[in-house]
Amino acid sequence: MKKKSRCGVCNEVKDDGIHIYQLYICESCEKEMLTTDPGDARYQFFIEKLKTISKSVIHS
Repeated sequence: MKKKSRCGVCNEVKDDGIHIYQLYICESCEKEMLTTDPGDARYQFFIEKLKTISKSVIHS
C-alpha cells in the first residue's frame, strides 16, 4: 500500500505523485504543470508553489 501525502499545489491527500525535497506534487497537478502554457494565469500560480521548494529545510 502506498503512503498518502498532501499535495503542496492542490492541498489534496493522494497516493500517486512525486516528492521534490519536502514538497509533494500529486500526479494530476504534475501533469497540469507540464501542460500549462506560460501565458496562462495558472502558470504563475505554479511558479509560486514551486518557489517553496527552495525554502524547505533538508534534514540529514
